[in-house]
Amino acid sequence: MQNTGMADSIRLFWRSHFRNTEHNVDNQISADIRVALDMVEADRKGLVDLAAEMIKAYGAAIFPFDLFAKAAANRALALSTGFCSMIEARNLICAGAILRLQLDTAARFVAGYLVADPHAFAIKVLKGERIDQMQDRMGKKMSDKYLITYLSEEYPWVVSRYEKTSGYVHFSDTHIHSIFGEPDTEARSIKFKIGSVDRALPDEVYLSAIKAFRAVTEILSRFIAGWTFTKNNSENMPALRRLRDEGKLPDWPRCDPANATSEF
Repeated sequence: MQNTGMADSIRLFWRSHFRNTEHNVDNQISADIRVALDMVEADRKGLVDLAAEMIKAYGAAIFPFDLFAKAAANRALALSTGFCSMIEARNLICAGAILRLQLDTAARFVAGYLVADPHAFAIKVLKGERIDQMQDRMGKKMSDKYLITYLSEEYPWVVSRYEKTSGYVHFSDTHIHSIFGEPDTEARSIKFKIGSVDRALPDEVYLSAIKAFRAVTEILSRFIAGWTFTKNNSENMPALRRLRDEGKLPDWPRCDPANATSEF
């Protein structure tokens, strides 16, 4: 009988909470979060401009790697829209998964820089071959872990972001923790949240996720810009590679979200 009563109580609470979360989604995001999302939108427009420059480069010629780059930009823009929508809806489970997908886009695009023939690589991807089964120019298999490790040499924070956001993609402890509300120690009880809207979370959690998303988008933008530069300077690439190896080329400014303290 006690078990039945407990089950009834849980069902009753679930129904009440479900109504509160699903049908009151005005979700009053703060002014700080709104400003941060506006910056994501600015990044999105910047990526659109980069893609346009890439298309126009070298007399608007189309190379196989262009298709790969355009697809990466297209996916990143779609994910950006979805990410902002989920932050506005206070749906961190979806926002975290989208952040992981954006990191996947950046990492796998960078794979095109590690192979001996980027155009042949792009054609293989177009034909359906898996990037994580291909090898770089040194003969190393380009698994997700390998690509993230490669990026971490320049962006150390990507390892922790990759590991944390993978928890949002695969059903894991992340999802179990998301159902807990604040415990009532005096009543020795705890509430559970079941619904698409997050339990009450501080703004810092969302701001940190946004900062990480922007930083990942910046990585992708940097490498797309690099491909555009390569297209426009193909005749000069041997000399430019020497300058790069000697550290004489200016670096792209980078954002590091590692100082953020939150679930991300």
